[in-house]
Amino acid sequence: MLYFCGMNGLYGNMKRVLRKGGMEDGEARAVVFLLLEKVCGWSAAEALMTEDDGSEKVKRVMEMTRRVAKGEPVQYVLGEAEFCGLRLKVEKGALIPRVETEELVEWVVKEMGLRRCRNMENLEGGEREKGKEEEREGGGLQQCCSMEDKRDGEEEDRRREEMRVLDVGTGSGCIAVALAKKVEGVKVEAWDVSEEALRVARENGKICGVEVEFRRVDVLNLDPNSKTQELKKTRTQKLKNSKKQEPQNSKTQKLTPYDMIVSNPPYICEVEREEMEMNVVGHEPWEALFVSDDDPLVFYRKIAEMGREMLKERGMLFFEINRRFGREVVQLLEGLGYREGELRQDMFGNDRMVKAIK
Repeated sequence: MLYFCGMNGLYGNMKRVLRKGGMEDGEARAVVFLLLEKVCGWSAAEALMTEDDGSEKVKRVMEMTRRVAKGEPVQYVLGEAEFCGLRLKVEKGALIPRVETEELVEWVVKEMGLRRCRNMENLEGGEREKGKEEEREGGGLQQCCSMEDKRDGEEEDRRREEMRVLDVGTGSGCIAVALAKKVEGVKVEAWDVSEEALRVARENGKICGVEVEFRRVDVLNLDPNSKTQELKKTRTQKLKNSKKQEPQNSKTQKLTPYDMIVSNPPYICEVEREEMEMNVVGHEPWEALFVSDDDPLVFYRKIAEMGREMLKERGMLFFEINRRFGREVVQLLEGLGYREGELRQDMFGNDRMVKAIK
């Protein structure tokens, strides 16, 4: 039989440890319930009725509580984080996904849906005109049926190839994996300079059952033209090595540019470090957080320059940004020839996301 233990039981002991570590009451309560749910599988009611009986399970959850009280993020303690409805693995070598980034993903998903609809409308309109022209030329019913079958196959190929997305600075892979999970048929590629982060990202791809091409790329030292040639060679070689050989014509050898480039790059200035929580500064990778005070827009500039070479015409660029530099990022993109720059705020009312079109 379970008895109400409240502050005298395990719940109370865990909460006191967190409060002693400086955590606010509401946050401490939420962390206790989260740990007990994830580690022990207990509901809030069960947590309030559980005694600190010294069992191995209780010892484990108390040790995890002490780690959180010392400032370690609860996501690192648990080894996982929730993002866009997905349970992702997190380790100290990769940034913990934020709720603001979920808003960026939702924006990208919406724009992908709109673009796919426009592409299909254009495709169907072109096919209708082509069909009318063939009928006028007197091709006959059999030829029309044959051409219809051919067009069905070509349309299916185009559907499969119509959407390519690149995530720059993927970290845990949260953006890339979420896009691959949410949008059917999209081809997602993701870059990061950190091998440790890429290892975590690849594991998250497997956990979520999606295919993402993860690559180690240092975007700050990237020559867009040489990278285009490198990717072209890589994909051509993959084609040659595949079991199903296709005709080596110009269409199959041509590098397909990206429809969208998405990035949540380092954007916190060094001067802002003192204002940040110690559980972030003391545990999350600095290279994924901070950028020089002298050039806080360096990643946006480099990625945007790359996008001019690697995006399709009217391809889209999406950024998560430092709330201090929303207008500056839009102006930077406009100066590089991008159009229709749009600045959006996050759920907290801060400038946080930018979209622009090549």
